[in-house]
Amino acid sequence: MEINISYQSKFLPILEELIVKDKPHELDTNTISVTEVCQCLRKSFLNRKGIKPVISKELFEGKSIHSYIEHLLKEYRKDIESEQEYIVDVGLLCKIVMKPDIVMDDRVVELKTTDVSKIYSPYPEHTLQVNFYAFTLNKSFYEIVYIRRRQPPIAFVDKPDWKLFFHVLRRIELYHKHLIQDSLPDMETKYCNRCPYYDFCFHQAKLEV
Repeated sequence: MEINISYQSKFLPILEELIVKDKPHELDTNTISVTEVCQCLRKSFLNRKGIKPVISKELFEGKSIHSYIEHLLKEYRKDIESEQEYIVDVGLLCKIVMKPDIVMDDRVVELKTTDVSKIYSPYPEHTLQVNFYAFTLNKSFYEIVYIRRRQPPIAFVDKPDWKLFFHVLRRIELYHKHLIQDSLPDMETKYCNRCPYYDFCFHQAKLEV
């Protein structure tokens, strides 16, 4: 039976093309973003390699909320810095890029989205990320704000911890080694739930058995 192509989606390919194009500037092998190492290293590696992730509502929600809040800050609170990029040199063999969501006089604030209604503590990867920002920028506090579905936002505030800072540095060194050697990092299964590369990773695992 012949398929009439006029009844196939014309916009979905355009949407995929737009999302692929709308990426942060390409990082060279010797430049690593903090965000990359505070999540699954394999996910970050695959993202660099251009493996196309699944397009989901989570992808749009996160970007939309960040863009809206950044717009509000620029419109009504120009005294608060948002989405400013920093290049950090701490003596490693690579440069570190960090882009905090919000920088205030005494703290760094990160915005996160979640479908979980009850959160009793911040996610470890989010803490690692914002702790690194606050420690590097010599701020007294870090704050993680979760934008929840059908619930008011909730915030967690704490002081930077140097142990967490050095933990991120070790992950940066490990990730840099994988990039230099062009070797796929191990799966970090605690991040697998709802990961856009879930199917890719588990398909690869079956092929390797």
